[in-house]
Amino acid sequence: TDNDRALLVDKPDDRHASLLGCATRSLARPAGPDKPVLPPRPIPRAAPSGVRTMVGPLRLVTFADVARAATKIAPHLSRTPLLTCRWLDELAGCELFLKCENLQETGSFKARGALNAVLSLPELRTVGITAHSLGNHAAAVAFAARTRNLPCTVVIPHTAPASKIENTRSYGATVLLCEPGTTNREAAARKVAEEKGYHIVPPYDDAHVIAGQGTLALEMIEQLAELQPDCLPLDAILVPISGGGMAAGVAIATRALSPSTRVIAVEPMGKQLGTSLAAGKPLWPAGLLPLATVADGCRTSALGKVTWPICLEMLDQTVISVSDAQTVEAMRLTFDLAKLVVEPSGALSLAAALSTARRLGLRRVGIILCGGNVDLSLPLPWMATTLP
Repeated sequence: TDNDRALLVDKPDDRHASLLGCATRSLARPAGPDKPVLPPRPIPRAAPSGVRTMVGPLRLVTFADVARAATKIAPHLSRTPLLTCRWLDELAGCELFLKCENLQETGSFKARGALNAVLSLPELRTVGITAHSLGNHAAAVAFAARTRNLPCTVVIPHTAPASKIENTRSYGATVLLCEPGTTNREAAARKVAEEKGYHIVPPYDDAHVIAGQGTLALEMIEQLAELQPDCLPLDAILVPISGGGMAAGVAIATRALSPSTRVIAVEPMGKQLGTSLAAGKPLWPAGLLPLATVADGCRTSALGKVTWPICLEMLDQTVISVSDAQTVEAMRLTFDLAKLVVEPSGALSLAAALSTARRLGLRRVGIILCGGNVDLSLPLPWMATTLP
């Protein structure tokens, strides 16, 4: 197409009738749908007495879980479009395919995992939902709770953008503000769970959440195959990483549907995931503070106990770290050239492609625009002053 932005595929409804076999004819042989992707030894997940948690004893996450999640959440969510932009292709030196999760319900990919988790809860024993979040997961859980007509209380750090806090309240949730840091958020959410008997829906460290996030990669690969039945697989999918739920889910789906495609994590500078992957064990110290990054949705310093072993096994050893300046510039280019609103975290994949795609020899690259919740009442990051 000669259009600057080309809608590749956005075909609704009966697409999930046979997900276990979709998109494999042209892309490569799938792994077995029930092949485990975690080490067989379980990782204990003890919860305080009186707290109901979505995690429980760790179980294996398979592509079959992703396929079931896709069927379960389809009636409630959008099948987000896959777009191209030739101007961005020229800047990156390769063909980019933009998966627009910024256009998803609640404004981010988080709606997928939260909805799958909440819809998987037992109906008779669920009295309410609680969660802790940097912002986008909070809105996603509030949205999911509303689909089940359940009360919802979420914990958000007071440093989160005001737009994300208000977005969460718009879905009917009660918002409790806390001090920044994963430990503070988790403690506040546990207190709500203990006092109210609510279920905790973790932001990333949960099998249902991981499976739900994996549906975005399933859609991306499916959309490419529908458009180009004989197309080459993607060389890589660049996935932003914070706690690792999206990266783990994307890796599971991609290995099943397109095993030659590399899943490369993109992190804000300072996370040092690559060091841990190279060592084969987590090296981040205990008591980590949130990362100092403009990408407010990716400030979690360490991966979770559930997401880490999946990412260790399935992510590419290459990890791309991007600076705040690169992130803001990618955000600006997405606004300007692709005409899409993305938040800083949503621009990480593009920032990585612009800085490293040529060096890595990538020709066809999946870009996840993972969120678009931007407070447009404030100056955008690249603006020194407000417009008159």
